[in-house]
Amino acid sequence: MARINFNEVDSYSNNTGNDWFKLQNNNDSALVQFLFKDLDDLDIFSVHEVEVKYKNGQSKTRFLDCKRNYDDPLDVCPLCERGSQRKPVIILSLYDHTDKKVKIWQRGKKFLETLKGYSTQYPDFTKVPFRIIRNGAKGDQNTTYTVIPATDVTPINVEDVERPNLLGSFILDKTVDEINTYIDTGAFPENGSEDNTEQQVTRRSRRG
Repeated sequence: MARINFNEVDSYSNNTGNDWFKLQNNNDSALVQFLFKDLDDLDIFSVHEVEVKYKNGQSKTRFLDCKRNYDDPLDVCPLCERGSQRKPVIILSLYDHTDKKVKIWQRGKKFLETLKGYSTQYPDFTKVPFRIIRNGAKGDQNTTYTVIPATDVTPINVEDVERPNLLGSFILDKTVDEINTYIDTGAFPENGSEDNTEQQVTRRSRRG
């Protein structure tokens, strides 16, 4: 239920083990290849934000898979039924040519509009290197990113590069009963808390 289509983002919006891809300073850049073929192949999830308690006593805000489609009745998801807002979360998977690592990058819809502009010219993003450039100093909340096709670079074959499987790792995947337990107790059933390894994202084959 969690993955949604690129064109459904507005319907979900409240108007509001892998490395993270980071460009920390103004004009920093990186050469990448995306691990999704087109916009329909994106990892877009409808989520709630929940506070998860850990065995060490600390807590952290996590994304939790929403159990309903945007046009389903509220009682399909216990958190929606209680008035908890949900939002779309878009995670890009990419191969960074700089250090030859698979990374993930959370972006908003505005960034995806940039990709949409290239989708006609490049129907398979996995076959095109792109250079991403940061526009904004470290900590600048108005930072933007320029995305430019690197047509002078020979792409590598990423067909066998494993793409991160985000649902059940970065995005918590809980049953309705488990969510109800969380609502009643403040913790999910597994040992009374979540393991503090929440961002060890598993991987999936691109052929799967």
